[in-house]
Order: sequence, then C-alpha cells, then structure tokens
Amino acid sequence: MMSFRAKLLKIPVHAILIFFSIISIFPFYYIIVTAFKTDVEYYENTYAPPARWVFENIIKLIRDQGFLRSTLNSIIVTFLSILITLVISGLAAFAYSRMKFKFKEFLLSFTVSLTSVPIIIVLIPIYVLAARTKMLDSYLGVSLVYATFMLPICIFLLTSFFKSIPQELFDAASIDGCSRLQMLYKIVLPLSTPIITTLVVVNAAWVWNELLLAMVFLKEPEMTTVTAAFGLIAGQHGGVSPVLIQAGALFVVIPMILLFLAGQRYFRRGLFSGAIKE
Repeated sequence: MMSFRAKLLKIPVHAILIFFSIISIFPFYYIIVTAFKTDVEYYENTYAPPARWVFENIIKLIRDQGFLRSTLNSIIVTFLSILITLVISGLAAFAYSRMKFKFKEFLLSFTVSLTSVPIIIVLIPIYVLAARTKMLDSYLGVSLVYATFMLPICIFLLTSFFKSIPQELFDAASIDGCSRLQMLYKIVLPLSTPIITTLVVVNAAWVWNELLLAMVFLKEPEMTTVTAAFGLIAGQHGGVSPVLIQAGALFVVIPMILLFLAGQRYFRRGLFSGAIKE
C-alpha cells in the first residue's frame, strides 16, 4: 500500500491539477451562465448562474442574425472539406506507403514541406483562381480551399500509419486476388479508425473555427459560416450585449465539444498511431 508520506507528496500535484482544471473549465462555465441571462441580470450578478434561465438570446440569434443557417453552412463546409481531404489523402498515403515509383521520397518530403506555407502567402492566387472558375460563394469552392491546406499533414500522418500495418496482411490479400483498391478499403481503412478519427476531429475543429478563409470566399450573407456570423455580432454588440455574444459562442463551441466527445475513444490512440512499430 502507498505510504502516508507518498500520499502527502501527491497532494501538491493534485492541487495544481485541480487548479488548472478549474481554469480550463471556467470559460465554458462563463459562456453557459451568461448566454441564458438577461442583460440586467448579467450586470447585477456576472458570474453566478442565472436566477431564471431564459432563451431570448438564442431565439434572437436564430430569428434576427440567421445563426441556424450559418450553423448549417458550417456543417456542410466542414463535412465536405473533411470528406475531400480523407479521400485524397487516403489514396496518396496508400501509394506512398505501399507502392514503388520514382521520386517517391522526394514527393513525400515536398508534400510534407507544404505544411510550413502560411495561408496568407497563397491567399491571393487561390482567390483569383476561385474567382475565374466561379467557385466563390460555393460550398465546394471553399471546401476545396480548406482541403488544400489540410492535405499535407493528413497525407504525412496516414502514410506513417499505413507503413506500420504488417506486410503479411497485404501479401495474403494479394494471394486471394485483391486489387490495390480492395486492399485499401478492406484491410487498411478498417485498421485505421483511430488515426482517421483523430484527423476528423482535428481538421473539423480547424475548419469550424477558421475565420479568414470563410470571410474571403463566402461573402454572401446566406453563405456565412457560424464563426463569421459570430465575428459580425461580436463587432456589432461586443460592448452593448455581452449575453448575446456568449449565446453566439454556444453555437461555435457546442458542436466541436460534441464531436470530440463522440470521437474521444479513438482520439488518444490516433495521436500516437504509427509512431511505434511492432
């Protein structure tokens, strides 16, 4: 059994962990208790839970600011971006990890190096290309832009994971007459659930919270994403109605929390997948 002294030595560690946990949880608590208050109650009692929970702020954002449409826009853009990214990166990673062709290592290194390119440097050329191809203010257009920036890191991580899959599985599948595509969706993808889940969560969080590209490529009011809509009301009501701002923050925060909770079973495993070979 653990000695009394060992238990005492753990008290400061636990106290520090509790302290930082409270600091991490407090912003979310503040958003919740503020979003369901009236302006009057907020200024009377800022940090306490509301005496009467009201939904006026949520209704106002949906009715007057179009937050329901903006949330739907974000869901569509996020889904399309991740779908495009996973399909292309999965095929590319399979080729890099299991096929032999000239300049493979150079092409992989070049692809990975693209992760260091800042968005702002290539923003104007991509905008001009989107304008000439009439892809502005379209779900597909902005989704392709997001996928462009997500592909390098996804290809790198999936390639590392695919290389860790035993070659014997592919040899047995080849003997059974499986094509390369059949190997991909019958062997590789079922084994890749942790890394794919991790990529979905991480990339979804980035696309959902991204503001610059959303405001540049989706200018029409009916195409606005929820993050851009939140930025607009923050500019309009930031110093006037804090409760409305925090209600808007709920639309931004809640979907990503739900996504993380749904994928947390595989998230930790996915972070380290491919790092250690059996």
